[in-house]
Amino acid sequence: YTGDFVPKDALVIKALRSPHAQARIKSIDTSKAKLIPGVEAIFTYEDVPNTRFTLAGQTYPEPSAYDALILDPVVRYVGDEVALIVAKDEATALKAMPLIKVEYEVQKPVLDMHTAIDHETIVHPEDDIHNNIPVGQDYKRN
Repeated sequence: YTGDFVPKDALVIKALRSPHAQARIKSIDTSKAKLIPGVEAIFTYEDVPNTRFTLAGQTYPEPSAYDALILDPVVRYVGDEVALIVAKDEATALKAMPLIKVEYEVQKPVLDMHTAIDHETIVHPEDDIHNNIPVGQDYKRN
């Protein structure tokens, strides 16, 4: 398996993940984590392109919503990626992880399709989500 072969001097990436089912990131402080020797970089939603893509991976024409970002200021499930730590090894990345301080505005999660349509929390509040094929979504009503 190719995962068994690590090239010499390869870096490791570990993701800091959200403990919340639905929240908006108010602030992220990575300054202390960046001071750990062996941490090469830390990326948050502020550091990566704001270009939406689809995770569905179906064939052309792709009918699924282009609604994902590499890192997003809104987390939508427990385990959603909040920051990426690039380090010389896994131990170093894991040492830096608890030093990243994230302030969340926790929101009430949307848990089922029956209550989603008029739920107080909008899953995708962004205005830049689109489909290649219009299927009549109303993102403001989930």
